[in-house]
Amino acid sequence: MSAPSNYDDAGLLIRVNADRIFQSAATDIPNQAQVIANAINNIVQIWNGLKLGWVGTTASEAQQFNDQWTNAVKQLFGTDSDPSSGALPRIADGVALAAINYGEAEDAVTKMFNSLTVGLDLSGINAGMQSHMPPGTQPLPVGPSPGRTPTPQSGDPVYNPVSESAPPPS
Repeated sequence: MSAPSNYDDAGLLIRVNADRIFQSAATDIPNQAQVIANAINNIVQIWNGLKLGWVGTTASEAQQFNDQWTNAVKQLFGTDSDPSSGALPRIADGVALAAINYGEAEDAVTKMFNSLTVGLDLSGINAGMQSHMPPGTQPLPVGPSPGRTPTPQSGDPVYNPVSESAPPPS
């Protein structure tokens, strides 16, 4: 998939599935980390078999390499006593937190817009739109679909402009 040429295009649709992102962070990233760990373990076993035959300067160079390798693996995966200190576990945690934050922000914005549309008296907008429409056409209805009442979330003020006065300001 190529990148869009114009990121300001109002028709550009970006879909983010926070649940799928969280699932990736919770299972896919750790599973792939395990695949990498298994491959590294195979390399370490081969390496350990090779270093037994080295002596002198070569043996000390091999030990220095082995120490650097061990340090790099600890930085990638963490230590036995603190696996969360590794880069891969931190990446997975960061992705999971980003998914949670995105999902909560999306829910909050949706609730705000639902409350806004329930609370607005939009009958004047339709009347104004009719003057700009071809004769015989009607604007789409604004607000909830006929026969369907929006479900307010707990704690949301409910205001029906037809049957009630506005709720007191908070």
